[in-house]
Amino acid sequence: MTFGSLECYLETVRTIDTLYREELLRPSEALGNANWLFHAREEGWNADRIRDAIRSLPEWHAIHDGPQSPPAEPRPPLPPLPAGSYDRVLPWTPPKTRDFIRADAWAVPVPGLPFVPGGSSEHPERLLTPFIYKYDRSLWPACFNAHRARGYTHWIVWWPNFRADGGPVEDFAALCQEIQAAGFFAQVGLNSKDFDPRDQSPSEWRARLDPLFDALTPIQSAGEATLLDEERGFIECIMRAGYPMASELVAGVHNGMLSLATFRINGVSRHTGSFRIPGVMTRGET
Repeated sequence: MTFGSLECYLETVRTIDTLYREELLRPSEALGNANWLFHAREEGWNADRIRDAIRSLPEWHAIHDGPQSPPAEPRPPLPPLPAGSYDRVLPWTPPKTRDFIRADAWAVPVPGLPFVPGGSSEHPERLLTPFIYKYDRSLWPACFNAHRARGYTHWIVWWPNFRADGGPVEDFAALCQEIQAAGFFAQVGLNSKDFDPRDQSPSEWRARLDPLFDALTPIQSAGEATLLDEERGFIECIMRAGYPMASELVAGVHNGMLSLATFRINGVSRHTGSFRIPGVMTRGET
């Protein structure tokens, strides 16, 4: 490969993107590519030198210096499933990145949880992660630990429910920061069939969501990644039309709930109650 050739530049950018995915759990962006490409070309930095520099960034420390999840607890197998055809093993090894959702929003039991409005009156011990703010803060560590023990990496929260309960957007942003400080990616549901009008235009979505993005953006700029994801039928093309600018904000809003990986997890767990991911022990809890 000729130094300074197009092939050389492309290979360097691919290397930078790989380092970002391994160290920062996200793709590289244009500014980062330009920065490290400069150091590689003008100062002779190799991949190891760039990796060391990435590991000195506040964003890297925000990800890797938080609470470490314990090894996932082995769990007993489920009883025989009903007759039918089931996929029990994912056909690929999922990446350990922000964009692959490992979470259970409504079925992890936490002994001692009380009933909260919107939760299950029959099984109050089954935590709904979006309602974490409804529980006494003394119960939060047990809730976080129950999810860490299962190898989960994401915590699902719903802005529309928080808003409907009278919570201001600044308090919601603070909640996301606490979830991130506990070692999880905060996956924010942007809209709800219960609390938002149907068939809104891009300008109407902007009016509803701009205050939320304004509150969450400082979290991202501080190196803590908030995953913004459509929930319950949020249409990505409308989101793109409303927010067409190329920015970290839009990059964070992706079709994760409809991605192949997440769709397969939701489908398998919903219909079989059990699946296996390499390195993660989990099961549907119903």
